[in-house]
Amino acid sequence: MDIPEEVLDVMLDELSGVADPGGRARLRAWIASSANCRAAWEEVCAIWYSGAAGGDIASASAWESILARRSRERRRRLTRRWAAAVCAAVFAGALLGWPGGKEREVDLSTWLENRAGSRVELVLADGRRVELGRPAELREGGARIASDSSGARYVDESAGEAGDEAVVMHELIVPRGGEYRLLLSDGTVAELNSGSALRFPSRFSRGSREVWLSGEAFFRVRGGAGRFAVHAGAVEVEVTGTGFNVSAYPDDNATSVTLESGSVEVRAGDRVERLEPGYRMEVDNETLESRVGRAEAGAMAWREGILLFDDAPLEELARRLTRWYDVPFAFRDEATRRARFSGGFRRYESLERVLGVLGEVNDISFRVENDTVAIRAR
Repeated sequence: MDIPEEVLDVMLDELSGVADPGGRARLRAWIASSANCRAAWEEVCAIWYSGAAGGDIASASAWESILARRSRERRRRLTRRWAAAVCAAVFAGALLGWPGGKEREVDLSTWLENRAGSRVELVLADGRRVELGRPAELREGGARIASDSSGARYVDESAGEAGDEAVVMHELIVPRGGEYRLLLSDGTVAELNSGSALRFPSRFSRGSREVWLSGEAFFRVRGGAGRFAVHAGAVEVEVTGTGFNVSAYPDDNATSVTLESGSVEVRAGDRVERLEPGYRMEVDNETLESRVGRAEAGAMAWREGILLFDDAPLEELARRLTRWYDVPFAFRDEATRRARFSGGFRRYESLERVLGVLGEVNDISFRVENDTVAIRAR
């Protein structure tokens, strides 16, 4: 619907935190006047917060559509105003606050500070677990492993003194709330997302390169070294040299493969598909039914530290926030579970701010209950 100019002005004041009590009261009355008005307000909120999460505000088509009926000068002024508020929110750390009024029985910041975080771990062949937090170096299975807080590097030493050592299997475990970069012995790079694990050999035997993934990772496979295969959930991905993303979380309904460059073959049951760059294959984990289509713009945005949602149910959103923030969520009614959201957040955005966005757009509240964030309609 076409939003009256005076209402849009108050919306912008409210979203940028400068609305006076009278303007806020008029806006609330306008929102409550009809379902269309509430839908218009939710759309503006979603677009606003999506821009704050990293969108190109000067050319955002959704924002332009809202301003389409405004004069050129007015559109320029409103876009500058939106940009200024977004920059303030992103770079100055402006927070929307924890929604819920009297329901805020437990302070979120204090609760988060008291939660013990997990570290990235490397599980060795004998079951020993090594925390990868500080610079360290070790040798096993004919490989030298150097690691620090950002990543680990495997160097094949089979041509030297370690040439007779048997190849062993290792597992890299990235906890919820973490990310990690792994350079395998053949030069292949694996970037692991939160809540993921990768099993792989300490070094690759000639002609055989295979790894096993649970969770999500982006691989840039070094070419010229023969077949490389990723086993992930219901699929097997085979490549020779390319960049691609695999998402195979056990609690998701489907496994997906998104190709950035090169070429991959994806096997799921009896079906084999060769993907082209920019395409994505999704496989149902139970039925193995699959479909291939153009990849969404935000399919690999997590690598840039951004979570994007396009009309996603809050249930899916909560799962992804749990992986990024290591915070459990619980829904207190089915309607809220099925509510949908479009927009985005930066990886290191305050969880308070993220929940503030969701509360404003979807008219829901949050409350810490038994070490879980409970979500319910207001």
